Amino acid sequence: TGDLGALNDDGLVLTGRKKSTLIINARKISTEAVELVLAELDEIQPGLVAAAPYRDADSQTDELAVFFTPVSDDMESLRKVTGRIRAAVSKSIGVKISYLVAIREDQFPRTASGKVKRHALCAALRDGAFGDQSHAVQDHASDLAELPWLEAKWRTILKLDASPGPESNFFNEGGDSLASIELLLSVEKQFRCRISLEKFYQNPTFSNLSRLVETAIFEMDEQVSDRPDAAEIALIVRKLEVLSADWQGRRAVPDGLIVGRNTSGRKIPLFWVFQSEREFKALADWLGPEQPLYGIRSLAGLYTADQYVAEMLKPLCDRILLELTALHPEGEVILGGNCQGAIIALYLARKLQQMNRTPKLLTLMEWNFSHGHYGDRTLFLYGRDSHTNEVFTTVADKGPNWRSDFPNADVEAIDGGHGRFFDAGLVASLGNAVETHLAELNRKENILYGMLRRAFGLSLRQQKRGKATRQ
Repeated sequence: TGDLGALNDDGLVLTGRKKSTLIINARKISTEAVELVLAELDEIQPGLVAAAPYRDADSQTDELAVFFTPVSDDMESLRKVTGRIRAAVSKSIGVKISYLVAIREDQFPRTASGKVKRHALCAALRDGAFGDQSHAVQDHASDLAELPWLEAKWRTILKLDASPGPESNFFNEGGDSLASIELLLSVEKQFRCRISLEKFYQNPTFSNLSRLVETAIFEMDEQVSDRPDAAEIALIVRKLEVLSADWQGRRAVPDGLIVGRNTSGRKIPLFWVFQSEREFKALADWLGPEQPLYGIRSLAGLYTADQYVAEMLKPLCDRILLELTALHPEGEVILGGNCQGAIIALYLARKLQQMNRTPKLLTLMEWNFSHGHYGDRTLFLYGRDSHTNEVFTTVADKGPNWRSDFPNADVEAIDGGHGRFFDAGLVASLGNAVETHLAELNRKENILYGMLRRAFGLSLRQQKRGKATRQ
């Protein structure tokens, strides 16, 4: 029965229970621990789940087998629950289920006291007794193991004639970041799973993606609220996660939208919305180790500037600010962005105003948009050889009315044309402009602080002198 006990003059005394274990990769896995994890799933009938060590006649090692009775046995429900079972065990226990079998309640063999006979379940599986009832589950498991759908999708996206081999590398075969978005989002929709971007980019092979699909299944529907625009916003965030997944630097959370460089520097941190990692790296290298720089990817290539509407920007900026406050819970910050990234930077600045953390400086580079009023310190940067030149150099407004939208703004020209400011030889002009403006702000603040301190000190002396006179 699996119970432990001792015989004495009074008979049999039960003292505990022998735990059923299996050894996988030199780890001892308790089957009771697996069952406790799965008992939390609503899609499994209460008490009708058992984990057991299973070994084929020709095998020398144990594998994990799980037997369960689903609440619903229709195909779609069965596909969902098998995914959740595999994901729950992988996440909590860290092992793979080799045999996942759905059976009827009356097929659970039990002792006289009601305990499940695990060894009898494994014997029945070995003899093929569950062939009909487990057919759908085993078909699904086989699909995950062989992934013919994924193979076809991989080949279609990369426009390949031949099927990929186990070690076929997505990027070596012509894939890029935008193509990887198409692939991963298709995988999530097909298998209801979410891939760890970090693990995929570390090893972007077909076999690794197959393993990630099998171990990361979960129901995407649970991550999306009932709001009409929630699915679209979730998709936008997911696209940004994919596009910035291979950016090098520190993140507040896995798959985070904010990536940091020079993070041990002592200067006020600069958060900048870039179009690409190339821009991020170029500015970080030029600013040097004392200037923390945090990069955020804009929606360039995904949406045009006229599609940056408040309904999209608000939830996106909420997500970014969660990471920003995790990285820097208090203190001053500087915000910036170029081209489309400047729109996101402006909305982030307004959010910080509402949190009583108004940025020390908002830098908008290549601004040519109209997104309302912002009254705090702003620096406009435009290229001497850029099409935005006339927006800031002509008396008559050629573009948006930035003078009224930003009453506390300075304007400065930098070297280069649109899209070239981060090139070698030009990035110094951008970096110098930001650093010079910050230094000037600090100088003015120090002068004002000195004046207030002297005035406050004089007031104290006058109060003391008046008090002595009255005495």
